[in-house]
Amino acid sequence: MEPAEQVSERTPPHRWKPIEDLPADRTALSRAAAEVVALRRAWADKKRELEESGALKQFNERLARQWCIETGILEGIYNLHEDTTQSLIDRGLDPALLSRGDTDIGELGLVKVLDDHELTLKGLVAISTPYATPACTEPFTITLGRDRIELESSFDAWLERAVTLGLEIWRRSL
Repeated sequence: MEPAEQVSERTPPHRWKPIEDLPADRTALSRAAAEVVALRRAWADKKRELEESGALKQFNERLARQWCIETGILEGIYNLHEDTTQSLIDRGLDPALLSRGDTDIGELGLVKVLDDHELTLKGLVAISTPYATPACTEPFTITLGRDRIELESSFDAWLERAVTLGLEIWRRSL
């Protein structure tokens, strides 16, 4: 028998074994298939209910804003106060929600970056097909593929910042 391979401390060891044929008595499989069909129907009903109420659209918009904001933070493009982050997620990517000092790149710089992230995310969603999954592993072409971005700081000074992709940094660490 092959040695056990443990992924983490929490996961039990997995021992390799050959694939087994389906059982001759397939009634258990038929029951499981019927349960999956019922679950799929229930989910479709719930999804339709959420779409009709507008809750699904609202959830997806909030999630998109959260991804746009957090991507820039993870990429090291800007820092943003937690309360401001939550406000932008809840109420929209509106520059009127920003106060001086909420970010280290200035309100206009932040809005430019967030707009780029939002456009990129919409592009990913638009091409979303079962075959487009690899595109989704590259979360954003941050600031639409630019290597450097110019931003206005909180002190009205312009600064240039290199854009380093977190995913690229992670790949280099492997």
